[in-house]
Amino acid sequence: MKIVKILLTVGCLILFVPQLFAQRRAIIPVERSQGSRPQSFYVNVSVDHENHVYESGDLMKVTVESSKAGYLYLLYKDARGNVTLLFPNSYHSANRIEGNKKEVIPSANMEFDLKTMPPFGKETLQAIVTLKPIEESSLTNFRDGQTFNVLSSRQLRDLREEAARAIGVVGRNREERGENDLADCVLDITTVPKGQVPQTRKKRYFVGICVAKYSDRRIPELPACEKDMEAMIRFFNASSAIDADESRVYINERATKEKIKDLFYNYLPNHTKPGDEILVYWTGHGGRCSDTSGDERDGYDETLILYDSKHDDPETQLIDDDFGRWVQNLSGRKVLFILDTCHSSGMANRAKGLHSSSDWDSDWNFGFNECATVKDIGQSNLALIASCAKNEVSLVRDEQDMSVMTWYILEHLKRDSGINHHQLYRKIKPQVYHYVKKMYQIEQNVSIQDDFDSPMILNP
Repeated sequence: MKIVKILLTVGCLILFVPQLFAQRRAIIPVERSQGSRPQSFYVNVSVDHENHVYESGDLMKVTVESSKAGYLYLLYKDARGNVTLLFPNSYHSANRIEGNKKEVIPSANMEFDLKTMPPFGKETLQAIVTLKPIEESSLTNFRDGQTFNVLSSRQLRDLREEAARAIGVVGRNREERGENDLADCVLDITTVPKGQVPQTRKKRYFVGICVAKYSDRRIPELPACEKDMEAMIRFFNASSAIDADESRVYINERATKEKIKDLFYNYLPNHTKPGDEILVYWTGHGGRCSDTSGDERDGYDETLILYDSKHDDPETQLIDDDFGRWVQNLSGRKVLFILDTCHSSGMANRAKGLHSSSDWDSDWNFGFNECATVKDIGQSNLALIASCAKNEVSLVRDEQDMSVMTWYILEHLKRDSGINHHQLYRKIKPQVYHYVKKMYQIEQNVSIQDDFDSPMILNP
């Protein structure tokens, strides 16, 4: 991807490719975060081609959104390894952005385009947002009429050192809990010559995670969860809804924190591509712990309990903040999460319950709308169906055969051909609520966060 500056003159538009890009070389590549450092807020970066592929001559728009106000530094590494600071730039040297507001680059008042030109290959965007500005004046010193800074090795080093200080990183591979003043997101794109976009079939993947037994004997076992997973596998193996050869299932001993992290950092990013669809089903224990990053209005983080988790050590569990960072690696994919765990809606930031009592029946009104706060579990085109509110537990059926929500999900998948994820949610929500209310005299409120551009058909 090359940057083409549009110079506005009287009566014409002149395209100009800065020769600077062909002369200066930045030898330090953009680094990808490995998700181990703490982040108290999230940054999402997306582009306007769903498959992240751009042909020669295509124009690209980049959208960045941060859950907190801060200072945006948007880096772009081209196929040769040159690193350019796209934002701030000479048209927008003040790089403070608002929280939860999309920043589009280039915007209408930036007189340049991002145009695809040789050399072609793998390229990378990295959006870094800091709560305090990085004190490196040369980053925003746009001299000699240049629109962007192509960063030198020294500038990249200074940028990373400033960023490291913002999060308390000591040395290259060591870290400590700092002020959590930085968050980032990395996005890979591919550029190709005109007419050479690879023609690949869109695939659908199923990922099942079931934790019914635990290495810590103080955590109660959940036999019904194994039955949940057995029934889910049986259904999808017998249907055409997914590519069975590409499915991955993690049960008990296989569902350690390291293996699940590897799933989201290596297997899924490397074996799927933008445009693919992924269904992630998780059944097991969910938990809560005190919020240490200050992003939770109720003072609690939600967690998913893994096989090697300790009942009294949240660091061994999958905390919602970390989960959100892991899922960002699937940007460009269409991902549906189904979580049948306690406190599960706390894993998303905009999970919704019932919007109106008229949606179901006259007595269905319990004031459940916003059930989580700041965090976001991923990029756009992602949805989550959560079995309960963040302050509720998920129940097993009185027959002890399966979890309540999973049982109703499978009933509709088997019976309602062509049902999509939102139709499924609308059907199971009142059924789960009424069953749990009748059998246990408490509430279990299924919720949804739905950022899909179009519905996902679950049983075509």
